[in-house]
Amino acid sequence: MIVGIPKEIKDQERRVALLPEAVARLTRAGIRLWVQEGAGVGVGCSDRLYREAGARLVKSARELYKGADMVVKVKEPLPEEYRFFRPGLRLFCFLHLAASPALAVALCRSDVTALAFETLIEKGTAPLLKPMSEIAGRLSLTIGAHYLRSDQGGKGILLSPTPYSPGARVAVIGGGTVGKAAAGLAAGLGAQVTLFDLQPEKLRDWAKNFPTLQLRPSRPALIASALRHADLAIGAVYIPGARAPRVIRTEMIRGMEPSSVWVDVAIDQGGSSETSRPTSLSHPVYRRYGVIHYAVPNMPALASRTASYALSRLLESYVKKLANLPESSLVKHPVFGTALNVSGGRVVHPSVRSALR
Repeated sequence: MIVGIPKEIKDQERRVALLPEAVARLTRAGIRLWVQEGAGVGVGCSDRLYREAGARLVKSARELYKGADMVVKVKEPLPEEYRFFRPGLRLFCFLHLAASPALAVALCRSDVTALAFETLIEKGTAPLLKPMSEIAGRLSLTIGAHYLRSDQGGKGILLSPTPYSPGARVAVIGGGTVGKAAAGLAAGLGAQVTLFDLQPEKLRDWAKNFPTLQLRPSRPALIASALRHADLAIGAVYIPGARAPRVIRTEMIRGMEPSSVWVDVAIDQGGSSETSRPTSLSHPVYRRYGVIHYAVPNMPALASRTASYALSRLLESYVKKLANLPESSLVKHPVFGTALNVSGGRVVHPSVRSALR
């Protein structure tokens, strides 16, 4: 099988799916790797390193998609890449189809077999999603801190306290990987943190590490009250494969103080606020009801090296296994069956299918 690694084209997306050392090991395992020129430049990996690892360098995405049996990339294909789809092609990447019905239609019409990193479940966890979620959670806090600065139009508030002033008030909605990463970092810096989750009791042992962190059940009235006083709010709600529930109503955002910051990490799954819309790394923020909104779907691209090293390390073994699996065995495979989103011209993942109805 030929596995192709294209250069990412999403705005300021510098990550790469596989690093040269992973390519070298896969090549030694008998898998042929094609890499588009410049694919690794954003993480400091030159074309020469990929060539020395045994990959064949190709100039264009068209050539790569035409020759590869399976394309492995980081982010979902953009509309300008849909023309490269063809029957028999296997695609393995972050897809987020619940927030991208046009991509789902294009994959079905082209009879592409598409597997999503974010829905791949093994031993009860999402191993390819987790490292990106941890990075996004940490970034959401540092990004929020940036936009709280006076020169960014924010309130002019530090996250951490000083001997003469309190730390910022931070509300985090969702206690999964993203939420815990954001809340834990905020609490560690001394901010006043409230973490909301549907089952907060499951987080109590973890929360003992952060004496200043408060756990609350995700009830609309409690969330609305917290947002009225929050300097920074972070949306970290996630349901595997499904569209993110819009737990933050417009009136909750309207109730926030002017120049507060809302960071919607769930925007890659459609967003968790009625006021959220996707932005880009080139134009990341907008104001609505006086609140600064940050809603970039590919936040981990800001830490492209950290993210690529983590992803490549975990992804390598899955690519090796997937390259040796026939099409007929994917649906019933205990791991890759969970990643399978599109097959035989239709959406087959139950949560994704429900979200697209």
